[in-house]
Amino acid sequence: MTGFLFGRVRNLVVKNRMAHFTDALLINLEQPLKIVQCGLALHGGRSEETFLLRGLWAMHAYRYRGALELHGRVFPFRKGFVSLVPPDVPVLWKFPSHAPHYYAHFAAAEPGKKSDSVPVMSELGEAFDLFCERFEGMIACWQTDPFRAGVKLWDMALDLARDRPRDSKMANELHPNLQIALSIIRNGLHENLKVAGLAKQMGVSQGHLNALFKKTFLTTVHEFIHRHRIERALHLLRHSSLSIKSIAIDTGFPDLQHFNKVVRAAAGQSPRGLRTSKGTSMHS
Repeated sequence: MTGFLFGRVRNLVVKNRMAHFTDALLINLEQPLKIVQCGLALHGGRSEETFLLRGLWAMHAYRYRGALELHGRVFPFRKGFVSLVPPDVPVLWKFPSHAPHYYAHFAAAEPGKKSDSVPVMSELGEAFDLFCERFEGMIACWQTDPFRAGVKLWDMALDLARDRPRDSKMANELHPNLQIALSIIRNGLHENLKVAGLAKQMGVSQGHLNALFKKTFLTTVHEFIHRHRIERALHLLRHSSLSIKSIAIDTGFPDLQHFNKVVRAAAGQSPRGLRTSKGTSMHS
């Protein structure tokens, strides 16, 4: 098989009859990676799918609970996990009905004496949101500057291999309640987020939460959520191949007519017009 070697780590955890190996892969990270395809994909039309990439590695960042099977080993994952899959190996994915994830298919040099060991599956915890922001930045520049995008991916892979992915300095300086609120908002944009429910989930009053947001972001919680929904929707329209309906649902706008009005107000174009002007074609 091309481009990888397996290194089994002894630790083994068995949960719900699924073996979660902390196996690692050897990958050459001595030079930038070459991206062949990247984007945000939505799976779930089928509960299981099998993929095999000829000569290409695959990195995925997950926002849902599922599992992948590699060489007969099952690796369960959930929101906040990142996987690395080697080339020329059939992989079975098990999806829920709504399964959005970031992906990058890329080429790496043959493993050498200085190859790095990277886990098949990494749990990033609080660093996951920033990792996804970096993923989005890499996707955004891939079509216009593929070398730069490859360098960004290279840096992300090095973080997985050599230390924990770094968290945002700004996030570390925020009030703890704000850090919790931001995490809930980012991971729950597809849900019907209410300020009262958010405050109750955090164990604080609505007034206290709004005061924190006004002091830090100069806006209310409701306006912050709405702005974040719009920013995410515009990004997905410009840089993903998800259907307009899927993007609307994923960002908390189940009414397509309302979504149309919101996008027009924010970008001066309809969702379809905005997408046509960018002309993206990404798939995983």
